[in-house]
Parts: sequence; C-alpha cells; structure tokens
Amino acid sequence: MRLRTCLWVGALLAVTPCWLQADIVVSSGFGTPTINGVFSPGEWAKAGQTTFSVNTIDGPASATMYVMNDAANLYVGFTITYPTWSSVEIDFSNDNSGAFQNGDDAIGFNSSLNRFYDMFRTNLDPCSSSAPGACGFNDADYGGTVDGSGASSSAGGVTYYELSHPLNSGDTGHDFSLVPGDSVGFTLYLAQCNGDRGCYDTSFPGSSFASAFGTIVTASGPEAPEPATVGLLAAGLVGLLALRRKRAA
Repeated sequence: MRLRTCLWVGALLAVTPCWLQADIVVSSGFGTPTINGVFSPGEWAKAGQTTFSVNTIDGPASATMYVMNDAANLYVGFTITYPTWSSVEIDFSNDNSGAFQNGDDAIGFNSSLNRFYDMFRTNLDPCSSSAPGACGFNDADYGGTVDGSGASSSAGGVTYYELSHPLNSGDTGHDFSLVPGDSVGFTLYLAQCNGDRGCYDTSFPGSSFASAFGTIVTASGPEAPEPATVGLLAAGLVGLLALRRKRAA
C-alpha cells in the first residue's frame, strides 16, 4: 500500500480521513462485450481481472471484476459466486489521485430494480459535507445525462453483472473524459441484501468505502496479431531444402 492523504466517503454522506491507495492495477483488455448480463463463452477472455472476497449472509464468497474497453466505451463485468446479489457500484477518481473530487464519475447497477445508475461525486446540496466529492448523486438530477447501460443474471449459483459507460460522453462535470490508454482510479461497493435479515456490504480495494483506490489502465488498442513472417519463412526454407534433396537424389 502507498500512503496518501485524502478524504473518503461512506455510503453517500459520511466523511472520514483516509490514507491509502492500494497497489491494485487492472490493465483493461481491448474488446466489446454484449451488455445483457450473460457471460457468453470467450466474451470476457481479453479482459483484465482482479479477484477479491465479498461478504454474504452465509460468510465470504469470491468475486472477480473484469475490465475491457474499445475506442468508445469502458466495460466492467463481475462474477460473484453467490446465487443472489443486490447491487454493484464503481466510483472513479477521474484524475487517479486516490481521492474524490467534485465531478468524479460513478456507475452502478441495482439487480432488485433492474436499473443502471450514472452518478457523479459532489458536495452540492443536499450533501451534508463540504468535502470535495463527499456525496454521490444521479447525473440526471443535476442537469446531466444517463450514459451507459447495465444488466445482471444468475445461473448455477453465480451472479453476473455487465456494465458499459462511454469513455467520453461529453457530460462535462458528471462523467470522466478518457481516451484509450488513459488511467483512472476506482473503488468498489457491493451489497447483498436479505430483507429483514439485513444487508451485507463489501468495499474493495479498501476495507471500507473509498478508503483505498485501485487503478484501471485502459487499453490503447487491439493487440497486434502474432507475426506470421517467421513461421512462413521457416516453412519456406524447409520446403526448399526438401526440393533440393529430391533433385540431388
């Protein structure tokens, strides 16, 4: 962990000092998944990944975050080894400083409501704190637009999430503005609720919401294909030698 002075926010309003930026770096793969909540075979094969533990009513379970992008969008997927889940949220540090600022981006998906959220961090009213980025509100409630989509599904004891968000939506003051190859900070908040039995939440990479940030490094473009020149040259030489031996015989 690298020590860093910053402010963090718990569940929208509570503000507490934080000191850590985690050494979690996820290198995005270049690709374009279909956002339907279903992980089709090979769909996320090129994604960068990080695996972590989540809290449930039955104890810890495993979750993996997948990250891809193309020239236009950032894509984030999750697999959670638990049959039901309530919501996932990704809050960004747009400048990768390890601290929230006004205008930092956030997205999420609520399975119970089947709803995608496009949010931003701010200290505007009715936020109870004056700290930059202390609260999270919906873009559309403050003159912005909803940019992106999300979906989820459950099968075989696993819950799946897929979300997309433009790299540069043009929604200034509410969304990040990235180009392929840029880096952006992130922190996660996941919740699994069980009616009157309460909710079990998880933060990552910190032990509490936004107490630490990781880094997503977006892919600058598709990977170059394996060069075939060497293989073709070798095959040509083998063929030439065989031909010479045949003639010599």
